[in-house]
Amino acid sequence: MANEDYGRAKIFSYLRKVSPYVFEEMVLTAIKNKGHTITRSKSYSRDGGIDGQCKIDGEIYLIQSKRYKGHINRKHVLAFDRLCHSKDVFGLFVHTDKTGAKSNAKHFYNIDMISGDRLLKLLLDEPLDLSRFK
Repeated sequence: MANEDYGRAKIFSYLRKVSPYVFEEMVLTAIKNKGHTITRSKSYSRDGGIDGQCKIDGEIYLIQSKRYKGHINRKHVLAFDRLCHSKDVFGLFVHTDKTGAKSNAKHFYNIDMISGDRLLKLLLDEPLDLSRFK
């Protein structure tokens, strides 16, 4: 168990150090490797809050990847939720750090937060549970 925790800590330490663009590409590639069709945004910056989109079980999901060194910025989550709501689609807000109680996805209709163990499962090619939207 201690070795597993150490390995997990090393992975998160690495993810917090890589370029935000590298993290974004890792997330999009992981989703693609799960067999889902993805469309990357044309630019890594000035992308309007959308890093890409994917189609899962016939539903379109917008993807926002954020590499944080501390707690997530609730304003980013609110803006992404509004964007997804305005386009009448779901969203995946994927990030590297802690989700405070006020920023938890259960407070938002259109988005699912992927961090912690779920982020590791995504990147390590394990099944992605999106049952929140079913």
